[in-house]
Amino acid sequence: MEYVIQYHFHPDTTDSLSFLITKEYLIAFSFGAIEYLVECYFFPYKCTFSNVFIYIGLSLIAIGLTIRFTAIIQAGKSFTHLIAYYKRPEHKLITTGIYKYIRHPSYLGYLIFAVGTQIYLTNVISPIGFYIVLYLFFKDRIREEEIYLVEMFPEYAAYRARTPTWMFI
Repeated sequence: MEYVIQYHFHPDTTDSLSFLITKEYLIAFSFGAIEYLVECYFFPYKCTFSNVFIYIGLSLIAIGLTIRFTAIIQAGKSFTHLIAYYKRPEHKLITTGIYKYIRHPSYLGYLIFAVGTQIYLTNVISPIGFYIVLYLFFKDRIREEEIYLVEMFPEYAAYRARTPTWMFI
């Protein structure tokens, strides 16, 4: 779905890297899958559909994807998967819609989605690990990205001051 949205707004620059399936992504989700299989083997009762964590996880997955896709669609051509180091002609600062309430909503949506996948699998270690790794990744990425956003959009400083990320960053 994300690839389709990316292609809609950026058909000239969308390629196989737009699938966002990196080595780190595969390692993280492989760890989650292995944890799930090991825990189900030793604790089979945890892998039943009567487990409340499955429904909590599904809810978080849905909420995370809704936030992320809403952010990407509302940003339109201003959204890219890579940090923008210069202002493109079609690049605009988006401060309305979901961006009025959440700074970097696509990051927050992804964080909620990723942690939700691990809660859905009723994993014990991976939700914490995913949160910590993504928190650190987004913390560094936001710090770098906002340097360029302030340069490109002087009004970004005021937007940043009034709009939280909701990621404890």
